[in-house]
Amino acid sequence: MPTGNSRIDSSRSELICGSDEVGYGAWAGPLLVVAVCVPGSWVPPAGLTDSKKLSEEQREALARLLRDDPSVRFFLVPVWPAQIDEVGVYKANIGAHLKAHANFEGDMLHVADGNLDLGPDIVSLPKADTLVPAVSAASVIAKVTRDQFMARLDEKHPGYGFKGHKGYGVPVHQEALDRLGPCDAHRMSYAPVKAARKPEGTPDMFALFDELDQD
Repeated sequence: MPTGNSRIDSSRSELICGSDEVGYGAWAGPLLVVAVCVPGSWVPPAGLTDSKKLSEEQREALARLLRDDPSVRFFLVPVWPAQIDEVGVYKANIGAHLKAHANFEGDMLHVADGNLDLGPDIVSLPKADTLVPAVSAASVIAKVTRDQFMARLDEKHPGYGFKGHKGYGVPVHQEALDRLGPCDAHRMSYAPVKAARKPEGTPDMFALFDELDQD
């Protein structure tokens, strides 16, 4: 499918590396960037597209197919709330995309979803998660992985509803913040979170993510 980008449409690269992120606008949980590297001749599984256009069941089925495909390589870069608070989510996102792409060396086409300033070596294309299969794959893996992590986080922090809203700023999340105050999963620099009190005694998110990655 033509993308409208000459660098992508004219590419004859034997490998394509595509990246996408999830959790950018959330109040809690990590920002997760995933890069997927596939052969230029790769035939994606039927139905692969932007994760936002898929049901939860479709995403999970596609994620299993992608993880089991020996021609698909992927790399995950989580950015934790404290890091986002320190540098801001935009800068954190740029750094995570660059780190994800740097994991795949060699002569290949690099594509990222969105309109990001990633330098001359990475093509940043809006709607790439629909137009470029490698980016679609990154979108699906990122969404499924982060959703699974937020479900684990919900078990460690009952009452916030992380499994349902995935850390985004919906009314039920605001109500939980008003009632419980933020936990270490929250981005403390965000205004709704900053306005709430912070209770003591919260689990380690790094260990939770490592535990998920080993499943």
